[in-house]
Amino acid sequence: MPENACPACRGRAGKEVERHRDPVSATDYALRRCAACGLVFAQPRVSVGAAWYAAAVPDETPLPPERDWRFRAFLADAPAGTRVLDVGCGEGQFLRLARERGCPGVGFDWDERRTARARAAGLDACTRDWEAFLASRRDGEFGAACLFDVLEHAPEPAALIGGLRRLLEPGGLLAITVPNESRPLPLGREAYDYPPHHFTRWTRSAMKSFLEREGFRVLRQDAAMRESFYLRDVLAAKLAFEPAARLARRLRGDSRPRAASEPAQAPPPLSRDAARARSGARAALFAVYSAAAKTALWPVAAGLGAWYRAARLDPGHCLYTLAQKNG
Repeated sequence: MPENACPACRGRAGKEVERHRDPVSATDYALRRCAACGLVFAQPRVSVGAAWYAAAVPDETPLPPERDWRFRAFLADAPAGTRVLDVGCGEGQFLRLARERGCPGVGFDWDERRTARARAAGLDACTRDWEAFLASRRDGEFGAACLFDVLEHAPEPAALIGGLRRLLEPGGLLAITVPNESRPLPLGREAYDYPPHHFTRWTRSAMKSFLEREGFRVLRQDAAMRESFYLRDVLAAKLAFEPAARLARRLRGDSRPRAASEPAQAPPPLSRDAARARSGARAALFAVYSAAAKTALWPVAAGLGAWYRAARLDPGHCLYTLAQKNG
């Protein structure tokens, strides 16, 4: 692919719209907006390993699957009995719910710790090299494939969708959710919506044109979800969690990002019991702080939500797209 080419439409990118330095790896990224399809994408796009995620992304407790808007949307669209492939299945929350609703499935995830927990719950889930996983499955094996908040993490989205297309039966469904690039950003962009966590940012039109080029027909798109907890959590992250994290780093004397080539200083070893006690105390303290911050910010979030509902047609943070394989 030519330098600066859009990973969705393969056209020449437009101008650079932003630069970002990842504070964990000290890698510099340019973000460009494609002049043809409107996709915003990062350069370079190289997947990071588990160590980066352990340092940069908190291990949050997911919503109960029955409350997850993404899962409800797909299960309302999929016929009963549809055999589903869930890519990025995590611990299997969606797989469990789909099985209960009559849609048995297989899960794939890049994190062996999570798929092990899914298997312990009796679900069919695995972690392998992605290309090896594709090679192990039959053509047309699945009636549907789901990518719930996965595509934005893929360095090359066309390669991911192209591999999935082979596994779908003719007329098979593809459900994708991504952060809605047209969502409200009252306090600026969230810290997680940058590379190397997210490599792409999608609008309705960019997603539709991308899937049509990859051999799908878009059946519907929906970005109308306005769940209040999202705005509350954005406010809590910006106004409570990020300042607390900066303060904690200062107190530890660790106020600057470490360069990728700089060796990390190992902390003094703790006994297993001491490490467990320290981790438990920190988790309990953070849980209390988190609950207090979110409770205090509920009225502000509700007011912002009401304003956005009145001012905009489609302010939801999640863009849901349902497409069907051609042929």
